[in-house]
Formats: sequence, C-alpha cells, structure tokens
Amino acid sequence: VINILIHALSGFFLFLLTRATLATPALAVVQGKRLLVPLLAALLWLVHPLHTQSVTYIVQRMNSMAVMFYLASLWLYARGRLAGASSRSWWWFVLAGAAALLAFGSKEVALTLPVFIALYEIYFFRELDRRWLRGLFIALGIMAICAFFVFLLVADDPFRLFTVYDERPFTPGERMLTELRVVLWYLGLLFFPHPGRLNLDHDIVVSQSLLSPPTTLLSLGGIILLMILAVVLARKQRLLSFALFWYFGNLLMESSFLNLELIFEHRTYLPSVFVVIALVSLWLQQIRPRWLSVACVVLVIALFAGWTMERNRVWQDPVVFWGDSAAKAPRKARPFINLSVAYRERGDYPQAIAAAQTAIRLDSRFVNGFFALGSAYLEQGNLDLAIATFQEVLRRMPDYADVYNALASAYLRKGMLREADAALRENLRLDPDNFRALVNLASIKSYQGRDREALADLQRAVELGGGSPDVLFNLAVAYVRSGDRVRAKETYRQVLEMNPADLQARQNLELLQQQGTHSP
Repeated sequence: VINILIHALSGFFLFLLTRATLATPALAVVQGKRLLVPLLAALLWLVHPLHTQSVTYIVQRMNSMAVMFYLASLWLYARGRLAGASSRSWWWFVLAGAAALLAFGSKEVALTLPVFIALYEIYFFRELDRRWLRGLFIALGIMAICAFFVFLLVADDPFRLFTVYDERPFTPGERMLTELRVVLWYLGLLFFPHPGRLNLDHDIVVSQSLLSPPTTLLSLGGIILLMILAVVLARKQRLLSFALFWYFGNLLMESSFLNLELIFEHRTYLPSVFVVIALVSLWLQQIRPRWLSVACVVLVIALFAGWTMERNRVWQDPVVFWGDSAAKAPRKARPFINLSVAYRERGDYPQAIAAAQTAIRLDSRFVNGFFALGSAYLEQGNLDLAIATFQEVLRRMPDYADVYNALASAYLRKGMLREADAALRENLRLDPDNFRALVNLASIKSYQGRDREALADLQRAVELGGGSPDVLFNLAVAYVRSGDRVRAKETYRQVLEMNPADLQARQNLELLQQQGTHSP
C-alpha cells in the first residue's frame, strides 16, 4: 500500500511538472491546453507495465521514493522560476532543495538531479544560451569533484562499486559494451511492455566486443544517432530533445562500468518520465482531429492498465512468479534457485530438488544452488544427502555462515549434538547476530540441562529480531525450566497474540495460571 501511494504521488508530481514545463517561456502553451497533456501523460506513466517492478517489488521503495522526491524537487524549482521576482518565490527554491536532499537520501540515482535542473534551466528558461552552458559545465565539474570527496568521507565502503568483478561473469569493459544494448532494450520495453517480455531476472548475452554480438555495434550507432537527433531538434522540438538527454542521462549511472547487475526493469522508472511526457505532447500536437489523438492515448492507457494487472497476477504467487522467470531465462541459474526455494516453502520437495539440480547444472559455480538443494533435502527428511550437500557448499565457500546453521539442523535431527554444537559456534563466529543459530544452540543447551545458558541465548535471539511464535514458545519453556513463571506466562500470552490457534501454548498458559503466579 505504501509503495502504491508513493507511486501515485510520483504521478501527481509528474502531472504538476508537465503543467509547469508547458508554461515555461520556451514552450508557453496556452493556459487552456495545459491540462490535457499533463493528465494523459501522468495516467500513461502511472499504469505502465514496465513500472511493476518499481512498485510491486517492495525493496524497490528506495527507487520509487527517490523518483517521487526527484520530480517534486524539479517541479518546485520550475514553480520558483515561473514565480519570477516575487517576494515569496525563494520559498519554492528552499522546498526544492529539501526535496532534493530527500531524493539523495533515498537512492544514488537521484545524484543526477543538479545536472537536470541546470539542463532544464537552459532548455526552458535560458533559450539554450551557449555562454550560460559553458559556465554550467564548469560549475558541474566543481560539483562533481566536491561530491566525490564527500562520498569518500561518508561511505562505509566507497570503492565497493569500483572494485574488481571477482564474482561477476563479465569484466567492467564487457559490462559497458553490454549496456549499449541494454539501454535500447529498455526503450523497446517502454514502447511495447507486453507482460510476456517482462521479467525480474533477464538473461542477456554479455558483449565481449563491438562485434560479439554484432548488435553491440548497431546499438552504439543507434545511441549516437539519437544523441545527434537530440542536438538537431533542440530548438524545433525542445521537449523531445530534452527527453532524449533525460533518458540516456538518467540511465548513465547504472549503465556504466559500476559493479552492478546488467539489467533490471526498475532502472527505467525515472528515465521514462520525460519520454512519456514528450511523446504524449508530440502525439496530441501532430494527430488531428483532436478527439482521435486523445482516443488513441486513452486506448493505450487502457491496454497498459490491463497488461499491468496481468503482470501483477504473476507476482502474487512465488511459484508462478519464479516459474515465469525461469521460463523466460532458461539458461540462468538464479531463477531456478529461487523457484526451488518457492517450491520448498510450499512443501513440494521433489520439485524443489529438481529446480535446484537444474540450477547446479546450469552453473555449478553458484553455491546457492547447492544450498537450495541441501535445504530441500533437509526439509524432505533426507538428512544424509542434506549433510553431504551442505558440506560441499562449505568446501567451496568455507565462510558461508548460514550453511553452518542449516548443517547444524541436520545434525540435530540425527542426534549428533557435538557436530551440531561445533557448526553453530562456527556460524556465530562468522555472524554473531544470527538469531537462528542462537535458537538452535539453545536447543542443544536445553537438552544438556544447561537451562540458564539456553535462556540467555533465547533472550538474545528475541532481541535480535527472532520474535516469531516458535522462538517465543521456546523462550516461555526456558522461563518455566528456570523457575520464572511470571515471565513464562507473559511470553505465552505474546505467542497467543501472534498465533491464537496454538493449542499447546494455551494449555501451558492455563496450567501455569492454575499453579499460581509466584515463582518458587
């Protein structure tokens, strides 16, 4: 719900920004005509299927928030400029600065905002003044140097995105070559976003040179032609020219040599904004009669809305979603690993095992495939195969902390307490705040009669965020065994608040209440 509200606010700011842009001196659209284009552009952008990943994928809230504040900042700047020399116009710029700071704090993609505020000024208020443009480049260069040093001072790991691609199947140069094709692929998705073309985890062939594959060179030529077109159209088609610079400029950061995944649909969320605005405006200008041009845009909006609903139905079910992803990227291991997890969570262990084995066959270097396979064996009850698979993961990656916890679970179910204890201690050495390992270690200590140590581990696990009904139930039992019946009752009540159907917790609570409230 929060993501949808953020998306709706972004659409609202897009509407306001479009209205303000059409009122700038460079465009000066008649007041009565400054409603239809913003309204249709905002609606088309809001229902676009390509944005499903930015809105439905909860973790991409950082992306949609950055865009919301980005558009708000640019609109506030435009309003301040349109207000002229009035005594209160400076408030618009103060608010624009505040929105910019919020955008910067949401995601790094917003760092292009100062550049595009300056470009917006040149295009729509300065009539493409070359002298002003030259001063702009100097100012931006100084800003870039200052921003780089601030980044070095405040970032936890400032060179993380610039480091050698140790775990990537491509080099920085290959990534840059591949992105030439990716940015045009995004453009194709923007124009034809059929659900059959959308995927969370696209599989794209890495470009090893300009001719391998040949489409790399063709893509470079296409981008150069579009940039030339943007320059040629700068005075006659101001909005379209700005949209082209906006599109490629806002993809530049995530489509460069930085150590990131090759392709994700949510990266088009911001770059698509002015492309949609420009296309809707151009269409309504060129196509006559007016009712026909409007009807066509409305039909596209309806079509895109239907496709967005269809795409969201895929997102509703993890098995369907990852099955769709695996079918669209059959050579990529990661969708099959996630499909294995989805099957395992559903309790379909044979399918989970088959999906994990497919992932391993596709890329045996990807240890997560072995981890998924071992986890499926563990939950199926095939403990020997689970232990052997987890040991294979640790042979390949000895510092994979979570595997030690899974391995300990298999040892515990086989009654191998010494081995389980050693695995859990190694887990906690690598990841001291792993509450799942603490819960399992508490089980061993409880079995060995070390009740107070078990209680301390469970309390620590709850503090670290492990307050699930199962963990709280174990904590309540530990309180009982340590003689603290008052806290045991309080904890059982917490369990029942979270899971009223837990009959064992209810029976234990009733028994404690019958025995009285005083600790012995």
